[in-house]
Amino acid sequence: MAVRALYSGVSGLRNFQTQIDVIGNNIANSQTPGFKSSRVTFMSMLYQTMSAASAPTAEYGGTNPKQIGLGSMIGSIDQNFETGNLLSTGRKYDVAIQGGGFFVVSSGSQNFYTRCGAFNFDSNGNMVYDGGYKVQGLNATDGVLGSVVEDIQVPLGISLPAAATTSVSLVGNLNSSSQQVGTQLQSETFYSAEQAGNDTAVEGMLATGSANSIISGLVNGSSTVIVSTLNDTNTYTYSSTAVTNPAASLTFNSLDDLAAAIVANNSDISAATINSDGALRFTSATAGNTLTITSSVSSLQAALASANKTAGTFDAGATAITDEFSHRATASDALVNLRNSSGVDLGILNGDSISIGGSVGGTAITPNTLAVDGTTTLNDFTTAIQLAYGITTAGSVALNDGRLQINADGGTNYALSNIDITTAGTRPQFDSIFGNSAGNYATLQNASDNHSRSFTAYDSDGTAHTVTIKFNVREATGNQSRYVMDISSLITATGQPDVMVTPSSGSIVCNPDGSLASFDPPSITIQPSGVGNPMVIALNPGTFGTHLGLVMFEGDSTAGFRDSNGYASGDLQDVTIASDGSLYGNFTNGQVQILARLQLASFDNPEGLESVQNSMFRQTDNSGTANFDSAGVGQRGILVIRTLESSNVDLATEFVSLITAQRGFQTNSRVIKTADEVLRELVNLV
Repeated sequence: MAVRALYSGVSGLRNFQTQIDVIGNNIANSQTPGFKSSRVTFMSMLYQTMSAASAPTAEYGGTNPKQIGLGSMIGSIDQNFETGNLLSTGRKYDVAIQGGGFFVVSSGSQNFYTRCGAFNFDSNGNMVYDGGYKVQGLNATDGVLGSVVEDIQVPLGISLPAAATTSVSLVGNLNSSSQQVGTQLQSETFYSAEQAGNDTAVEGMLATGSANSIISGLVNGSSTVIVSTLNDTNTYTYSSTAVTNPAASLTFNSLDDLAAAIVANNSDISAATINSDGALRFTSATAGNTLTITSSVSSLQAALASANKTAGTFDAGATAITDEFSHRATASDALVNLRNSSGVDLGILNGDSISIGGSVGGTAITPNTLAVDGTTTLNDFTTAIQLAYGITTAGSVALNDGRLQINADGGTNYALSNIDITTAGTRPQFDSIFGNSAGNYATLQNASDNHSRSFTAYDSDGTAHTVTIKFNVREATGNQSRYVMDISSLITATGQPDVMVTPSSGSIVCNPDGSLASFDPPSITIQPSGVGNPMVIALNPGTFGTHLGLVMFEGDSTAGFRDSNGYASGDLQDVTIASDGSLYGNFTNGQVQILARLQLASFDNPEGLESVQNSMFRQTDNSGTANFDSAGVGQRGILVIRTLESSNVDLATEFVSLITAQRGFQTNSRVIKTADEVLRELVNLV
């Protein structure tokens, strides 16, 4: 009778009860991070065949089978592995997977898999999941990841050892139009005795004697000198330019011109010459001769008039001498002819020795010695000075309108001080101009650097050193711009200079288009003051022939350093997780080093995983073997930090399913009740 209906109803009750259990579990875990909802599918049970199907015949049509079902059964309970919403937690060790894959945790003997990335660190530095399960990944040694998937452990309190600096890059512009800024010193004006053949203009000469002044005020074509003797009187006119034939034109520009014109045009004068002291010396050719020299220029009048002679004092063969004349010293003048600004002889003699000393960049030089003979000129003197101070720019030591001017190479490392050019006291007049005494040299310009930059280098002990390079322009080589470098190093904390930097100087040359042509040195070695090993630091200026790195263009100098490696030791300060699952240690020395990397597992059939407690899954024969790799590789998603994946339970769907399951349960109960009533009626028939 109705027995089959009873059993069908019972199977329905069981199945809908199972569905309600699954829905209840889903709803209970609607706030569980990483939880994956499940669903129940039903299947029909065996059918009892009342009559089989028959095929059509010529006489009759075919018939369908007649079957009565025996109820339902659970077809499957499937998990939904769709990604849940990502919720920001602000907690730095919370990690969510956006995409496929599972975190791997271990009980020590077995691996489990989860989508919940709520991690912590225990007192031993192990990265752990809820329940003490250890998170799996790759550990790093000295910043290098290993290849074995194991428990992630970050020993708390670890220190990062110091690393010596081995390289630094130089980039930026060095102004191609910069000018050297070196020490510029200038002495007082000094003179040299006028010599025959000097042909120095009378205008600007110093006359020592009756005039005792600078000859000035001569006017071209107007200023005159009148020379009268016993029988002749001639007027000679000043020319501001060189005179080709003074004897014929009665014009003069120099004392040589005046002497030539006088002796050629006055029969009473047998000779007119400039003696070794710079005075005009006249020799009388006539007995009872006289000599009267006047000038329209008062200073010249006084200097020449000292040679005037009256009758009886200028007989034949007698001489008359004017004041001594000196001109502002020039490079070709002999040292033995030098005079000071008052016309007093400096006293330098053949056989004297001049010592050239002082300091360059604050360091005393080894004095250079110049031996003097009768032919040693001021040009020899300036060359010796330039050599003594190591000045490389041509013509930087010269005479400027009778003054010695020293222009040192640009840069503070080449600054001149304590200039001391003396004869060791044997010639005090010379020493009073060139020796190391206050007021001897006027400072026209102090040295400074065109450009200077520093970077911090670390030795093997972790001590910080400030390495400074000063950049100073130098004379161009052809069409190429050139700078020199001066390199120094000191301990940053104390300011104590390091023992040695080799080489301590170098050069940079750039092509006409500003690209790098040459750079030297390629590296420097610093012997530190302290226990650290010597630092060998490669200097990388960029690519030669390109504009990648150091360049030289018109414009502000911006050259500087970047990518300097090396660091001091430091203690672990914090651990952060990156989107690829890498755990980075932030150390107190500012360095960041990789400590470990999370590994994600992927499965050929993730629906085949078996759920266990703590929102974890276990591998089964139908899930396939776990494959480990980093986030973002293959089918594995990327990681989102400070975030957890929420449950993917849809409460609205679950409530609808709950209602339908409830109704299904109720209707199956009605089937049982109806079958029971039918049986009761059957019994009542007896």
